[in-house]
Amino acid sequence: MIMNDLKKKEEEIIDVEPVETKAIKTTKKPFLPTRAMLKSIELKLDLRRYTKEEICKFCGIRRMTLYRWERNPDYLDLYMKRSWEVLRAYTPEVNKALQRAINKGDVQAMKMFYQLTENIREAMEITFSFGGKRND
Repeated sequence: MIMNDLKKKEEEIIDVEPVETKAIKTTKKPFLPTRAMLKSIELKLDLRRYTKEEICKFCGIRRMTLYRWERNPDYLDLYMKRSWEVLRAYTPEVNKALQRAINKGDVQAMKMFYQLTENIREAMEITFSFGGKRND
């Protein structure tokens, strides 16, 4: 019984906003995702497209817990970071496909290439302008 209560507490996030007072300064606790949270994110990103019910079953959580996590900004940040990691894994394949299309004379692919290189150039300018000392 006690183990079940501990497991529930480990797997649930308590949505309590810190209260600012003059006497006591509160700081936000660091976000420590549980195994169930990490597993739910992986299942959401899986290409098999699991339903929320299936995700809850595989993670051993209730549906309300998943909904609460999905409203938590820290959980959403973690989901977005992991999503970008998964997408970045496809970059080499996408680049090769773009190169093949350009070599075949695909005008849309050529336009996309120039749009991408322009975005990269702009991002680098922003990084150099605001990221520290600028070497002019």
